[in-house]
Formats: sequence, structure tokens, C-alpha cells
Amino acid sequence: MVSHTHHRCFWEVCCQLLSARHPHKYRVIALAYHEADCFGSNTGAFTVKKDLMLVPKPPRFANEGDHLETKVLVENTSTFEGTWEVSLKADSLCKLPDSTNNTLVKTINLKANGSATLSFPAKFINTGDTTWTWSATPVALNNAQLNTH
Repeated sequence: MVSHTHHRCFWEVCCQLLSARHPHKYRVIALAYHEADCFGSNTGAFTVKKDLMLVPKPPRFANEGDHLETKVLVENTSTFEGTWEVSLKADSLCKLPDSTNNTLVKTINLKANGSATLSFPAKFINTGDTTWTWSATPVALNNAQLNTH
């Protein structure tokens, strides 16, 4: 008598992009195995492309007391011309001159499929790891309705 044993194997691969740069295509390759008779592989691809993308260019390091201009590339990959408010919020390790609650806001106008770089002044007032939060809010879009949700 011959007996057959069937194994059912299942794998799920998840990934999270913490900082998507520019419209870019990513490729994911996964390999998995369990014992001699349960193995598999697969590849997949996905593209990160939002209508508006912020690409911060923070310093690699800084010392307490340093003053610098940190930059952010603002890319409008949509077909709409518009105006956005771009903000930088810093924690207590940095001081953003002329800011409110350590949040500095600048306004930018971009043509469809256009880009520009904004500069934000910062002063490092303490040591340690710092957290900066960048965000953009549409103010007006030509030929488009703003989604307020």
C-alpha cells in the first residue's frame, strides 16, 4: 500500500515603503521554503506615483548650534496646475525661524507635470534624533475640484 501525504503551503509577503522617492517602479522578489517538498517563489512589481510628491533632502548629520537650509523637491505629476501649502513640522531638537508651533508653511504654484524646490531654514538647538514631518495641502487647482476629505 502506498500512502501520499499532501502539504498545503501558503506565504504572504508584505512590504512598506517609508519614503517613496519620485514616481518609481519597485520590484519585489519572494522565495520561501519549508522542508523538502514545500517551496515557491514569485515576483511582482508596483509603481509609486502620487499626484503630488514631496522628496525631502534633509542633512545626513548636524551638530547642536548648526544653522542650515533644508530643501524639499515638490513634484506635481498631475495634469492640473495648482497652488499648494507645503509645511515642515520639527520636534523640540530644532527651531524653525518665523514658524508657528515649530511648523513653517510655504506656498508654491506648480504647472501640470512641473516641479520646484523649496528651502526651509532650521537651527539645531539640542542633540539626539530628530523627527521632521513634511506635508502638502492643495489651496487651488485649475480645472479640478478640491477633495476636502
